[in-house]
Amino acid sequence: MHMHVVYVLTLLVAYQVELVAGFSSGAPASTCSTLIPRHGNSTATGSAPYNLSLSAYTYKPGDTVQVTLSGLGGAQFKGFLIVAKLANGQSTDPFGNFTAAAGSLVVCPQSGNGITHSSNSVKTSVSFTWTAPSASVGDLVFHYTVVRGGAPNTNPLRTDYFQNLSSGTLKAADTISFTKNPECGKTRGCYSNCLNNDCSWELSWKNVGIKYEITIKAASVVDNTYVSLGFSNTSAMSPASVVTCAVYNGEVTVNASYNSGRSNRILGQPKDGISNETNSYSNGLLECSFSRDTTSNNPEVFNLTNKWYLNTAKGPLNADGTLGYHGSLNRYKTDIEIDFSNAIIDYTFAVTTTTPAASSPGSTGPTAPPPSANTFTKDPDCGKTKGCFSNCQNNTCDLLLSWQDQGSNFKISLQSGFSQ
Repeated sequence: MHMHVVYVLTLLVAYQVELVAGFSSGAPASTCSTLIPRHGNSTATGSAPYNLSLSAYTYKPGDTVQVTLSGLGGAQFKGFLIVAKLANGQSTDPFGNFTAAAGSLVVCPQSGNGITHSSNSVKTSVSFTWTAPSASVGDLVFHYTVVRGGAPNTNPLRTDYFQNLSSGTLKAADTISFTKNPECGKTRGCYSNCLNNDCSWELSWKNVGIKYEITIKAASVVDNTYVSLGFSNTSAMSPASVVTCAVYNGEVTVNASYNSGRSNRILGQPKDGISNETNSYSNGLLECSFSRDTTSNNPEVFNLTNKWYLNTAKGPLNADGTLGYHGSLNRYKTDIEIDFSNAIIDYTFAVTTTTPAASSPGSTGPTAPPPSANTFTKDPDCGKTKGCFSNCQNNTCDLLLSWQDQGSNFKISLQSGFSQ
């Protein structure tokens, strides 16, 4: 299958009062193919005080995405034109469809459409719903051109514009992923949703004496989002000692917090037990690597010498940077207590559209037993007194390998629900 990269270009056109008559009711259709303003060469200098934000970093056919263009620090504009195009240049037609809102109108309808202003009023922000094509066209990169209008230049020139600025990438849903850490189950313990080494969420750790090196990695993350790791003595989300990896207005940070009841509270010393941060965020991929003290005198920073249930979640940040509700489908938990000192653990949870289920430690991706198999109940000693490898889901299995150290030898058992 051939994937096409699509660029969505945004053109903002500002007008002086005496020039309003030209295109005060929207950009002409003739500019849809080039997205170049007919204002002459740009005379704009300095950094562009505009930003284009997306409500998602992935899309599927028919999905809707909110695209918001805004001025920074009170910067304003008057006109705009937004069109989505194929990056390979094989077509100048727009792709996807915008829905007109107040002060806008749809233009250049072909395979998709574009959207422009319907008046030359001064604006600080505009937001539109864009609907993806009915078939995937590949990754979308948003670019935009801005011509100053209103503050801070109350009387700008027609040529005072910034061209081809870029924002984040909107990727086709099946392309947001990363490769599993090859050290999982060898030198690093891991907890992930990896399937055939393809992942969108992965936690890995390694003991280095008095600290643990921990990496949290997640794909399909929009700005102002967190992913969290909680340590709890129950399979519930609280009480729990929590570490959050969050991107807030483009900045990534790691903080220590505590779950009590249904609320989360950032600790008075947010870096308690945390050091050596190396964080990154690019094209929807969020990664936080840091050191976590093995032990702590703070009762809300749990000691990693103990076994804990692991709880993970992904959700929005509130306007003040605190954690918002993650929803029931964006949280996962281990069904056994995890020993962080055990580097051979490679625990995989299933990504589902119903109640998330986890597989046994050591599995490389849970696969539900086929209806034709003779199923049986998972060994309750798995992860406690026995090591296990299986395809069990919700304690129902058709394949289970278990082993138990008996001193001078290992007792190994293989159960299968299939018959010859």
